[in-house]
Amino acid sequence: MQARRNAMWNELIPDLARCIIALANTPADTKTVFSMADFGSFCQRCANHEGWGDEARELFRWVSKQQEGQQADTRVVLKLMTEILAENPRLVGQEMTAKQWASSLQDTIPEHEGDLKQKVQRNYFSWETKTFSSLFVTRLGMKLGWNKHLKVATYSFTPPGTIIPIGMDIFDPDDDDAYENIFMPQAETAVQ
Repeated sequence: MQARRNAMWNELIPDLARCIIALANTPADTKTVFSMADFGSFCQRCANHEGWGDEARELFRWVSKQQEGQQADTRVVLKLMTEILAENPRLVGQEMTAKQWASSLQDTIPEHEGDLKQKVQRNYFSWETKTFSSLFVTRLGMKLGWNKHLKVATYSFTPPGTIIPIGMDIFDPDDDDAYENIFMPQAETAVQ
């Protein structure tokens, strides 16, 4: 046991010495995409000093994407919003309040999912979109606004790559009838 401990210390001490030298010889304001910024900056500076900075940056990008994917998998509102925007293209780009979005999500949750229905309310919608805003921006193109009439924040979502057809009806979030009708299928007329 003592022999292994000595071998570990013999390897660790020179590595730490190289890290200290790297920190002294690299810019303190080194940036990283890694979510643990202090650790990421430390590693990036050491990697830059040792000549493998590009590989470290690529590793951090990969780790960040993995973390984002894992976060996205556990986000209830993000998942439901992704589904509702795919199923109801008229909602894409529409400005609505947290209460209106939560209500629209409620309509898509099956009745037997009582716990989920109870969870996805206005406050939870607001919390998740704020706490994980970078996920909502990158995955759903979230934009925040302000409704002066209601004095409340509004949200709109246009997922990247979404094409909004010309002539699509503009949805007025203050029009209760339009809000009710947005979830009802419209009869399509044949073009002759």
